[in-house]
Amino acid sequence: MRSLPKPALVIFLVLPLFLCFAPAESADSSGLKDILGKTINFAILFGGLAILLHKPIRSLLERRAAAIAQSLEDAEKARIAATARKQGTEERLSRLEEEARRIKGEAEAAGLREKSRIRELTDKEAERIKRFAQQEIEGQLKAAIHELKEYTAALATRLAEERLKKDLTPVDQTTLIDRSIRQLAELYEKSTSS
Repeated sequence: MRSLPKPALVIFLVLPLFLCFAPAESADSSGLKDILGKTINFAILFGGLAILLHKPIRSLLERRAAAIAQSLEDAEKARIAATARKQGTEERLSRLEEEARRIKGEAEAAGLREKSRIRELTDKEAERIKRFAQQEIEGQLKAAIHELKEYTAALATRLAEERLKKDLTPVDQTTLIDRSIRQLAELYEKSTSS
């Protein structure tokens, strides 16, 4: 941008001052002066802004132009790389059917091996569960038999006690006590004589 000569700049800056101090002639000329003053103020304001902001705006635009040029260069590099990737992908797609068949065959073989392995594991686990269930049944059966024996012994003892209480008279009790005392005395004598 071309800069204004210094005398023109001074005139633009000083002219609004003279317009404000001029005597009022008439109402029509006052309207003309207002428009002229506003136009000059506008020109001074934006002319001054243009002079002041010329270098910063120019450097901003240059930086922006450099950034756009760099972006275009990067885009070109990306386009070249994408083209290379596209060619590689097309080559790979041409071999894809063969590769798919090979992978399918490998997957089927691996699936059969895995199926066989799972079947073996399942059979082993089923056997282990059967053994465990058999041991559990045997343990519960032994516990039930033991519990039944205890119940039978307790029941027999209770029935015998009830029978004895019912059948045993006071005379029988006295006779039993006397007999027990005699047996104890005999045992005592045998143990002291030995």
